[in-house]
Amino acid sequence: PGLSSSYILNDKGSVVARDNTYKIKRFTSYGTYKNYLITSSTGDLAEEHKDEHGYLPKGFLFSYLDVEQETFGSNEEPVFSENYLGNGEY
Repeated sequence: PGLSSSYILNDKGSVVARDNTYKIKRFTSYGTYKNYLITSSTGDLAEEHKDEHGYLPKGFLFSYLDVEQETFGSNEEPVFSENYLGNGEY
């Protein structure tokens, strides 16, 4: 995981750090949709999904930053990425 920083341009034209930070899962791609900055990657899913050998399956991890509302969210339901295309790869 990573921690983002938040900055604004103040009325004097200077960049100022804000108190807002967000824990972000490692991201490899990002984009915007409406007011959201969306990041996505693959990584280990939650401990509850590990098998009897302790293996954590891989899944798609999404993070949503709402620019105007200054909120953060991520996918609640797991999206498994292993063998997603049916060819045995993940």
